[in-house]
Amino acid sequence: AEIDKNQISPSRIVVAGFSQGGALALHTSLRSTYTLGGCIALSTWLPFRQEYPAAISSSATNLKILQVHGDEDLVVSLKWGEKSYEILKTLIQEPAPEFAVISGMGHSSDPEEIELVRKFLASVFKKE
Repeated sequence: AEIDKNQISPSRIVVAGFSQGGALALHTSLRSTYTLGGCIALSTWLPFRQEYPAAISSSATNLKILQVHGDEDLVVSLKWGEKSYEILKTLIQEPAPEFAVISGMGHSSDPEEIELVRKFLASVFKKE
C-alpha cells in the first residue's frame, strides 16, 4: 500500500531482519509480487523451505540477498544458515546470494557484519 500510495519504487526497498526477523525478511522478500531492491538476513534461516521452489515469486528470481551468520551462534545454528544458503543458491542465480560467516560471532552483531551490510546497501542504492 505504501509503495502505491507514496509512489516509492520497490527497487529502492530492502527488507532486513535479525533472527526471527531475518526469517520473516526472507519469507516476505521471496514471495513479494514487487521486485525489491534486496534482502538482508542476519543470524537466521529460511522458513518453510519445503515450499520452495514453488513458493518463490517471479518478481524475486533476481533478488539481491545478503546473509550473515556467526560461527558461534548458539541460538540459530550456523548449519541452519548454511542449509538456507544452499537452498537460496538454487532459487536465485543472478545475482548470486551472498553468505558470510563471521568468526567468533554468536547470536549478535559485529563491526564486520555492519560493514558487510553497509557495502550491500551501497550496492543497492548506488547512484544511477
